[in-house]
Amino acid sequence: MPRTISSPLLALLLPTLIPAFVPGCSDSDGRDREPWTAQKTVALVQYESCDQLEGDLKARALQELDAMIESYSSAFGDGGDAGDGGAPAGEGDGAAGDDNGGGREEGTDYSGTNNQEDGVDEADLVKTDGYNVYVVNGDRLHVFGVPEFGQLVPTAEVQLEGYPSQLLLDSERDRAAVFSFVDVQTLPEEHPLRQRIRREQATEAMPYRTWGVSKISVFDIADPAAPELQREVWIEGWYQTARRTDNSVRVVTNGNILMPGLDDLWEIYYAQGSPGDLDQVRDIAAERIADASFDDLMPRLYERLPDGAIQTHSLAGSDCRSFYFPTDSAGRATTSILSFEIDSSELAIDADTVMSNWATVYASRDRLYLAESAWDWWWRWSEVDEGDVFVPASNIHAFDVSSAGRAAYIGSGRIDGTVVNQFALDEEEGLLRVAATTTPWQVWGDGGVATEPPVAESHIYVLEEDDGELKTVGHLGGIAPRETIFAARFLPTEAFLVTFEQIDPLFTIDLSNPREPRLVGELEVPGFSTYLHPLSDDRLLAIGVGGDENGANGLTQISMFDVSDRASPALVDTEELVSEGWGWSEAQYEHKAFQYFAPKKLLAVPMSSYSYPEGDYGPYLWHSRLELISVDEENGLERRGAVDHSRFFDSEQDWWGGADVRRSIFMGDYIYALSTRALTVNRLDDMSEVTAQELPSPGQPYWWW
Repeated sequence: MPRTISSPLLALLLPTLIPAFVPGCSDSDGRDREPWTAQKTVALVQYESCDQLEGDLKARALQELDAMIESYSSAFGDGGDAGDGGAPAGEGDGAAGDDNGGGREEGTDYSGTNNQEDGVDEADLVKTDGYNVYVVNGDRLHVFGVPEFGQLVPTAEVQLEGYPSQLLLDSERDRAAVFSFVDVQTLPEEHPLRQRIRREQATEAMPYRTWGVSKISVFDIADPAAPELQREVWIEGWYQTARRTDNSVRVVTNGNILMPGLDDLWEIYYAQGSPGDLDQVRDIAAERIADASFDDLMPRLYERLPDGAIQTHSLAGSDCRSFYFPTDSAGRATTSILSFEIDSSELAIDADTVMSNWATVYASRDRLYLAESAWDWWWRWSEVDEGDVFVPASNIHAFDVSSAGRAAYIGSGRIDGTVVNQFALDEEEGLLRVAATTTPWQVWGDGGVATEPPVAESHIYVLEEDDGELKTVGHLGGIAPRETIFAARFLPTEAFLVTFEQIDPLFTIDLSNPREPRLVGELEVPGFSTYLHPLSDDRLLAIGVGGDENGANGLTQISMFDVSDRASPALVDTEELVSEGWGWSEAQYEHKAFQYFAPKKLLAVPMSSYSYPEGDYGPYLWHSRLELISVDEENGLERRGAVDHSRFFDSEQDWWGGADVRRSIFMGDYIYALSTRALTVNRLDDMSEVTAQELPSPGQPYWWW
């Protein structure tokens, strides 16, 4: 059984901190309620006051504390030495002008970002309007003009703060938003954010409110040769992703509320001497939790004012009604949805924050969904009994994003299993379809003996919103026992799944009646795919790993499937991307690196590897290129050629920025290839290089204010 509270102090504090309105909670730490792991529904509670939010945060922290103490006790014995593992897991002149691409059409004349949904643009490290290419690399925003296809003219280079990772472009409104991560510990002492991010109750172990902030920089790009900074905002937490629909931007960040008594538990443990008295450690930690400053716990947003001063805003607001907590509890992580209009001249950010685990984000034009694990690591110690079989589940939270610059909570649902990525979710005519794999596991007892738990299997769920709840109205289970979903793709009336154990089954699923999903066909081939790309009604492209009769062989492979007969899908062709040594492609796990351009019937994917020309222990060489494959629906795949960036990576230190081609853009009869060191232009007919612009080597960020 999970360890119960034996400390008189902790037992006294816990009931005073658990708010009565939280469903399922007991007024003690005994399990006189249904375990969270047994619950099948979930909802988000909107807080009515900051007192309720503070009480809930601290009550959950005390429950997590008890689980952590139990884990210490089980691992090291009461008073045992935790050793090094005792710390808890935490935490110019060549610009193309202001045409806005009016004469050049995306998808016909040039390629854009490989977005999941039409009309929903996903942030990425490169964007183009057909006349200019915008790149974030290292600590810079680069702008290159494209007066004519095949040309590349450096027009602007803007120094950025921190580590920029992605941007969104709205050429219709002449705006670009850049998203960066700023490491608080490397800020100069005189930086204006440094003092604002210090905790009110700062200690040596926990001097700052957070270890990192995300920065949003909005630029006016009416003149691409001179981007003008319009707005600067810093948000406590880690930037995760962003979407743009028309002029509305949704930014999703993930943070972790640093809680005294939990995130400095190791400090308390060693301060008591090693071995320490765990009950005494628990009492001290519980007191720190109870005394924690609420202001220190709440994430903040910082705004640069026109006069250069920085203004502080709490994401909780004055009444904390923008915060939501799942009824079945969760960890201390926060997922915030920040909505704003990219062309607004004033700061007007609508913030909604969910206390959740790290979430997978999917967005249609009108809805944004967060799919998060319904359990946290410490539940093993407080919610699951020894010998129990536990099936991980996912909470799915839906938000209405149909109104410009705003998001509104709609409802939540729970499914058994976990999702592989954003492509495991899809919305069609108001219904959310989800592909998930259930992987049961069993908690071992003291003897270390576990019986065989049920095997993994995959599922299709169809959810419909009904009075604030996402209810399962359709379900297909029992797909591919003992295997796990590696790729999923939904079309309006069907779905395709790839699962893997030793072979790669491709499943076709009929969703024409969404309330009765039906397995139609299956194809078994060696290896597995990690991304599926619809070519037409009858063909699928895929990238993944090849294989043979012994299983996956580790080689990057492009595949084409014939799905014209849904009951009998067939493999049309494969193309293995040979590398000099162990190789990989970012497109295997990042769909935006997968660029198929239908007008040219060409696929471009990056391919990276390294080799040891002087032997296994000598210096190594990077091999970085963009592979082009001709795609013919009838005749299959054929390697067209490659754009080689290896010459730009000539040092063993190049790992700092990643020695990879990252993205590609088709423009007319040319292919533009982007790596961390260069942007090149090659002809498509003979693959000859036309021009190249080297980029500065990514290095330590330049801090400025």
